[in-house]
Amino acid sequence: MTRTVKIRYTKHALRRMRERKISKGQVALALREPDHLYRDLGLQVAERKTDRGNILRVYFREENGVETVVLVITVYRTRRWGKGRMKR
Repeated sequence: MTRTVKIRYTKHALRRMRERKISKGQVALALREPDHLYRDLGLQVAERKTDRGNILRVYFREENGVETVVLVITVYRTRRWGKGRMKR
């Protein structure tokens, strides 16, 4: 049985995505196929290199229940990989 994964966004994450012109599709791809996945500040972090050569960093929390819900806390672009990352 395949578990359903639903992505939810905090108001903060949606505001930052709008300001930074980051789409839900880009966030979903980073969560689905991250280049790196690690923990920071008690949250999970997914990083994915973009077509433009920068890195999309997504801070999120996974909530398991009947369906798995990924709550996106914040999103931003950076030029450097995060510290403490583990290759997925």
